[in-house]
Amino acid sequence: MEPKENNISILIIEDDPEDQAMLETYLKNTHLTISGITMASTVAEAISYLRQQSYSLIFLDFFLPDSTGLEAYVKISKINSAIPVIILSGLSDTALSLKDISLGAQDFILKGEYDAPSLQKSVWYSIERKKNIESVKENSERYDIISKATNDIIWDWDLATDKVKWLGQGLKNYLCPNADLTNISDDFWVRGLHPEERKNVVNSLYETIAKGENSWEYDYRFLKNDATYAHVNSRGYIINNDAQKAIRMIGSIEDITARKNAELEIQKARIEAEEARKIQEQFLANMSHEIRTPMNGVIGMTQLLACTDLTIDQKEYVETIRESTNNLMAIVNDILDLTKIVAGKITLL
Repeated sequence: MEPKENNISILIIEDDPEDQAMLETYLKNTHLTISGITMASTVAEAISYLRQQSYSLIFLDFFLPDSTGLEAYVKISKINSAIPVIILSGLSDTALSLKDISLGAQDFILKGEYDAPSLQKSVWYSIERKKNIESVKENSERYDIISKATNDIIWDWDLATDKVKWLGQGLKNYLCPNADLTNISDDFWVRGLHPEERKNVVNSLYETIAKGENSWEYDYRFLKNDATYAHVNSRGYIINNDAQKAIRMIGSIEDITARKNAELEIQKARIEAEEARKIQEQFLANMSHEIRTPMNGVIGMTQLLACTDLTIDQKEYVETIRESTNNLMAIVNDILDLTKIVAGKITLL
């Protein structure tokens, strides 16, 4: 497979002229697009080159006049850790070379046991592997910046290993004050779910993944370090591999306690307003009954009185009583109608 990178510049740190020549010859016989090869016989010389320019790849001999073993790799990495390094090793150096790789070197090759095809493969592999490592590092740094800029909890769940990476300033609200944020227990999330909601939340998460959906969101209660429960909103986005199998899930946990409390206050106010309205309606209904009943008696008796023999002055008195009672009844009816309008039981056209 051809490397994706063109114009590969290579720095070879090797003090043996024969090994230098052999490596250069094999490199030129590969299908790699090499823009230049620089030779350095010591780490000091290599560092001087690295201070002037960057390279696509470094070949590093394990034993050099001014530095040997892991020391050489560490010195080179301090100058530019982004450049992939291939260790040139003798048979007796294999164990130490593997240790170099554990520290960050991309590959190692045994002197005298490589050819152009294997060299080409090693170069391509080392460059691509370093790119992937740098990409992961960049993403991790980005997550770290995001987590510091928000009070939310950021989580990154590797579905293959079932390991979750937790980030975010919000974690301090859910862990002990002196807890190690880089070493959070595997059951942190499940253990923090409210017992009444735990089963439903977990089932919802796994069902979403099983259905092949792209995202998941759920509101639930989560245990804080003061033994109270916060209302949180958790959402996650599912990442699939080329076979469309879910391999990773990245998401956040947001504390929505204030919003939930506000919603509860609104709901409480709505209930209280409804109860007040019912009390008002009951009061007005009682008032209507208590006022209308005697008023109807007064109106009826006034009508009967008007049918008797009355003097002119008495008729005026009766008419005044009738008008006053009618006006009072009209006022009572207006009050009742206004109350119904406020309650939404009458629509004004």
